[in-house]
Amino acid sequence: MNKSKKIVRVEEQSKKKVKVSNHDTKRMWEIIGAAAAIIFVIAICVVIGYDSFHKNPIVTVDGKEYKITSPEVRFNVYMGEASLASNAAMYSQYGMSADEFYSNYSGYQKSSTLQAIEEGILMSLEAEKNGEKLSDEDKKSVTEEYGKIYDKMSKKRQKKLGLSKEEFVEQALKSKLVIQYEEKLRKGYNVTKETLATPVDKSKFDERAFDVIQVKTTTVDEDNKTKDVSKKDKDAYVAKMNEYLKDVKAGKDMSKLVSEKDSKTYVYTTKSLLTSDTTYANLIKKVKDMKNGEVFNEVIDADGYLWVVKMKDNKATTQYDEAVKNAITQEETAKFNKDIEAAKKTYSLKEGKGWADVDFGKVIVKQGDDMKEFQADPTPTPAASATPAATEKASATPAATEKAKATQAPTASPETKK
Repeated sequence: MNKSKKIVRVEEQSKKKVKVSNHDTKRMWEIIGAAAAIIFVIAICVVIGYDSFHKNPIVTVDGKEYKITSPEVRFNVYMGEASLASNAAMYSQYGMSADEFYSNYSGYQKSSTLQAIEEGILMSLEAEKNGEKLSDEDKKSVTEEYGKIYDKMSKKRQKKLGLSKEEFVEQALKSKLVIQYEEKLRKGYNVTKETLATPVDKSKFDERAFDVIQVKTTTVDEDNKTKDVSKKDKDAYVAKMNEYLKDVKAGKDMSKLVSEKDSKTYVYTTKSLLTSDTTYANLIKKVKDMKNGEVFNEVIDADGYLWVVKMKDNKATTQYDEAVKNAITQEETAKFNKDIEAAKKTYSLKEGKGWADVDFGKVIVKQGDDMKEFQADPTPTPAASATPAATEKASATPAATEKAKATQAPTASPETKK
């Protein structure tokens, strides 16, 4: 009986409603909100901390991880992005916008930069193992050159680079050593014109080299369509070209006939064409049988130009020689790539996920950024003769263009004026 009464009391008590005041409800939600805020802040800190301190490796070599923060990676990313920005500026002179250039070539440059990182690490290890060393002269030259580059960087770029001057120069020295070692390897392959696995067929390179004065007989209208110049303009061109022809026949130096004023319209240059050339098919057809030193007896109207022609070398080998050189380089590269693949296995190189996280072209050097650190110093005036003269350097091209993959220019070249 007592037991049943106890059960009833418990059931009754459980059915009673607990009243909570509005003040208590408000206080409860304040506590919950504060706790949630603390948890959110902690979560953010954990995410930031994880992102700051944990980076996926780009490559791992013999167990050593190379991340985006590693000096070897940082240096090559900088050089690759610098090359991309410099080439975008250069190509803009030929009508390709920076946006278009980045769209077309940033992927290529990113791939080349990863290749440079991997080859740089592997070849540096191989060079060290084989006792390869830089000369004191090379050490001094590289140290001075890259020290100047670093000093010319803005503080903002130095911060983005994330390397001290000493670290930057150290990586430049490693890069130079790798280049030296690679050149030694390539030379050791002993690839020559005579040993090429696939010889270049010289019969396909029937070439003529000749000096010309030329003037274009077409123009581009506002709709970007090519059309002939007016009859009045062409008649004026013909008259001027006949004057040049008369002077050339009289034995005057062809290279000095076009004045600076006229050089905007009339161009002196040397052409070197194969007899199978299709761009200037009508021109080469007319001049291919000329003798060395011979001047064509009239102004030639062909392939969108007027021409005054003097044969320079009717057995030229410029294009054949270039083809042989390219074939040798290709065969050397194939052998070098085999050495790289062997080194990857020797040193257990593995690619990580880190490279996919790199937004290439936005890490250190962004589109439109100036590259003044690669511009040559101005030539000193006589009054400043105590100041050493700047070494020659292409103003738009990164200094490490000799570093093979990371600073390569795109394979496609801009259309040059003909």
